[in-house]
Amino acid sequence: MNTPFEPYTLAGIPLRNRFVRSATVGPYGTAGVIGYAGIRRYQLLAEQQVGLIITEMTFISPDGQASRTQAGICDSGSIVRHRQITEAVHQAGGKIFIQLNHGGAASLCDMPPSPSGVPSPYTGKPAKIMTPDEIAAVTMEFANAAARAQRAGYDGIQLHCAHGYLLSQFISPFFNHRDDLYGGSAENRFRFPAEVIAAVKAAVGPEYPVCIKLNSNAETEDDRYEDALLWMGQECARLGVCAIEVSGHDFTPLGRSGLHAYYLDRAARLRQASGLPVMLVGGIRTAEDIRRVLGAGIDLVSMSRPFLCQPDLVFRFLEGTDSRCVSCSRCFAMLRKFDSEGRLCIQHDPDSDRFGSYTPTE
Repeated sequence: MNTPFEPYTLAGIPLRNRFVRSATVGPYGTAGVIGYAGIRRYQLLAEQQVGLIITEMTFISPDGQASRTQAGICDSGSIVRHRQITEAVHQAGGKIFIQLNHGGAASLCDMPPSPSGVPSPYTGKPAKIMTPDEIAAVTMEFANAAARAQRAGYDGIQLHCAHGYLLSQFISPFFNHRDDLYGGSAENRFRFPAEVIAAVKAAVGPEYPVCIKLNSNAETEDDRYEDALLWMGQECARLGVCAIEVSGHDFTPLGRSGLHAYYLDRAARLRQASGLPVMLVGGIRTAEDIRRVLGAGIDLVSMSRPFLCQPDLVFRFLEGTDSRCVSCSRCFAMLRKFDSEGRLCIQHDPDSDRFGSYTPTE
């Protein structure tokens, strides 16, 4: 069986181990620009031997911003700060992918775009139905953002097709009630993400790594959704996607219920059906969890909240210690209080858990 500490090569990118820091929202952005504390955080994760770092979700256009402290990559001026992120990580020997996202109905703008006008549970705000021309425009915004990310030095891209944001809203039968080419069948619901994948691949070239993040389950019609998921995995392979990170729409309640590795079964079936490398995120907290995940054929062990709790988690596992993260998800509320409290987890001491300074290179 594979061990989590052995090197792994993903789409030609050598990783020093099989640990992935999964994307999350971050507290470091101001007016769409990440601050130096955020750059230092990524540098710290690289210094702590995380195999692959995936950035916080990064908005591709102003109307796709879903958090006030979120960073964006909407224009050429944003490349300078993103290049500082990649340089900091690379100087520490790490590898980093950027997660590109559009919030869709969860965006902060007035009347955010959506497949069918269904409000996001995150905001409850009214949403407008996107026209085919608007879908095409957002597709190009993804492609342009990907080209900027490549210029900024990222080792690859992850497209966020999970967790109730725009691309996953089109995939989900709960959000997508359309009766045109972008709704109805699994093929039609995946048409928009597939067009984004194709446009991004055209913008960055066939050899540049592009992976996606998918929900393993759906808010409604979940039994039928599994068949769609396996088909989407095969379609991703056809489109040149290099890997799939598997999550789910309900990770917060499942974690709080005490379950571990809660999306493993479907992730393993997706791995077999697609033939693509799979990263699994969701409820991986112990060495036994990691053994189960890798033993089921999953390629990479992905965690988010545990790395908020303990950026040195790779070393903790190497020493035989499990994660302290209890999946309470209070970190999401604490991210909004970071400026005043200076901590990311209820287990942090605000007087000792600051991340130091970062001096950008010229």
